[in-house]
Amino acid sequence: MVGTKVDESAQGQAGPEQTQMHGDATVVPPRIEVAEDRRGTDEDFEAVPSQISVRGLNFFYGKEQALFDNEIEIKQHRVTAVIGPSGCGKSTHIRTYNRIFNLYRDQKAAGEIMMDGDNILSSQTDLLELRRKIGMIFQKPSPFPMTVFDNVAYGLRQHYKMNRAELTDRVEHCSAIDPVATAKIEDLVLELKSRYTIVLVTHNMQQAARVSDYTAFFFQGRIVEFGPTTQIFSNPAQKQTEEYITGRFG
Repeated sequence: MVGTKVDESAQGQAGPEQTQMHGDATVVPPRIEVAEDRRGTDEDFEAVPSQISVRGLNFFYGKEQALFDNEIEIKQHRVTAVIGPSGCGKSTHIRTYNRIFNLYRDQKAAGEIMMDGDNILSSQTDLLELRRKIGMIFQKPSPFPMTVFDNVAYGLRQHYKMNRAELTDRVEHCSAIDPVATAKIEDLVLELKSRYTIVLVTHNMQQAARVSDYTAFFFQGRIVEFGPTTQIFSNPAQKQTEEYITGRFG
């Protein structure tokens, strides 16, 4: 398993494929098919440049610790899926990549997140420049602690100079965006990875299998297993990963 971070205290030891017994019949949980053109399994993991290297990342909401020693390599021009049950730290982890947590009180990260040779958690990091490089699209509305208008106008104010009337027109125009079908979004993800590095948080196992090259499974703030999507879904190394992707919990 390449790029694997395992926390032995958070799960049982790795074992053979698990089965369930129902009366006299043995039922093997179904596997999720991974798209044939996904990369990862047959490429040299170490030879692919990393866009982001996370080392010993810990995160705190006040005194409560939410992430524990996260380590992962996000490879350039690849799609990395982050999966795991609700509340396991998936969104908290990726929110550190552009330090959006700095907009809230009593939230802090410790460790290293290396990009372009610099630790973006450093106090010397230019946050505006960082957020120009690392964008974030939320599954559900997750407004900043300001008015709805100011939320929509936030990016416009950071990047453009315009008067109040122009700003109002642009904000009203953004409000009319129609929902886009999931299939079209997934097609766009696959198209964009030739120019961007993408990290996708999803509860949809089929979606992760369709679009990602690598997959990380989170549980209770820890990265239980990380590797090529094909390997994670067809032959996971950890029992806890096996149980999650086959629907036994989560």
